[in-house]
Amino acid sequence: MGRIALLCTDFDGTLTSIEDKGRCIPELSAALQAIRENGALWLINTGRSLQHAIEGISQLEAPFSPDFLVVNERHIFQRNGKNSSEAASWEPLRDWNQTCDLRHEELYQIYSEAFEEVRKWAAIHPQIQLWEPDGRIEGVVADSESSMDLLVDFLLTLRQSFPLLSFQRNSVYLRFCHCDYHKGSTLLRVAQEIGIASTSILAAGDNHNDLQMLDPTYAGYLVCPSNSVPEVRAKVALHAPFGFISSKKFGAGTAEGIWKFLQ
Repeated sequence: MGRIALLCTDFDGTLTSIEDKGRCIPELSAALQAIRENGALWLINTGRSLQHAIEGISQLEAPFSPDFLVVNERHIFQRNGKNSSEAASWEPLRDWNQTCDLRHEELYQIYSEAFEEVRKWAAIHPQIQLWEPDGRIEGVVADSESSMDLLVDFLLTLRQSFPLLSFQRNSVYLRFCHCDYHKGSTLLRVAQEIGIASTSILAAGDNHNDLQMLDPTYAGYLVCPSNSVPEVRAKVALHAPFGFISSKKFGAGTAEGIWKFLQ
């Protein structure tokens, strides 16, 4: 393993929480500053929308702004100005984003039958609410984690017939996506953009939609705070000693992981 050249973090539950009121706590601020002084760039890799992510970055008040931003788990942006709290400061990685959007449009066209099966399943499971902002099923909201578990079981079976269909889960929320676009593949694309190897990347996350980037394929060092879901803790533990589960929650846990691998 080499020097950490890129820090890739999830946002909610990994950097901050409701308990922290969205702020960067002193422990995390110090760890971020240390890794910056070590020469690393910073990527926030989140399921938030672009505007929601920008608002969160402003509220976070970290010691410096991230260099890259992934939103909706798939669209990549690079900071082109000092003020990261403005949308104009984020330049899209156009080749990736445009291809991503095209592949997702194709997914809905060729897999209309799959989404119809989802609609039928939701019709007999009132605990599941479809999210259809443009008249098509973009995602799902469940009334509980157990209800979401049932839906995931159904979707995993459905994927056997529709292998390009995937999804990103975060607690009781789920977003449908093409199987090639997730936090892991976006991390790989950013690494290629700046010319670094996966062995020089530290990735930190806490929820189901972080599982794909918390993998040696994409990052040499893996960190999760103690509030992480069991599946994340299990995967990070699997890759010890380069996987670290903190005894602390949220930003404090991520800070502890950063310090561990910096040392």
